[in-house]
Formats: sequence, C-alpha cells, structure tokens
Amino acid sequence: MQDEIEETIPLIDGRVLGNAVRRAFMPGGSLEKATPGFCVRESQLAFAQEVVNALEKRTTLIAEAGTGTGKTFAYLTPALLAGVTCIISTAGKSLQDQLYKKDLPA
Repeated sequence: MQDEIEETIPLIDGRVLGNAVRRAFMPGGSLEKATPGFCVRESQLAFAQEVVNALEKRTTLIAEAGTGTGKTFAYLTPALLAGVTCIISTAGKSLQDQLYKKDLPA
C-alpha cells in the first residue's frame, strides 16, 4: 500500500520549489501583494525551506514554532506551489477555521 501511495505523489525538484518559495516571500512577492501588512521573518523562511526539503524527500515533517513565527504561510506556501495535498494537524478548531476561511486561497 505504501508503494501505491508514493506513486501518486509527484516528484518535487527542491531547487525549483525552493526558488519559487523564496520569490513568494521576497519584498514585492506574491505573499506581500496578497496579504496586507505581510513581512517575511527569517525563521519563517527557514521553516518554509524545511517544508520544501520534506516535500522533495517525500517524508514527514513534524515542526513546532511559537506564536508569531509565521507558521501558516511557511507550510502552506511550499505545499500550494508544489501542488500537493498535505495533512496539517492543528492544536485547536480555531486555527483550523483560520486556515480554511482566511489563509487558504479561494
């Protein structure tokens, strides 16, 4: 069954995806254009790169970061740019609602 699942996951070129993620986070990038008041944090970009690495290696990433780190965009941006489905586990329903109703593009 694991082999069947892996066959459905697209191969990710980490360099290409990493560059696309960096462009999205740059001043004037797509995140700044779409999100009023957005400013990138170095820890956020590092988190996003870890997501890119996990997607490229087709592995699980378990990550934790404090409030204000920018976790939501750090994990959503690489996943959306890669066009893959990810499982995101949140601590509570309010964050699930925020992801679904506010942070994910329509």
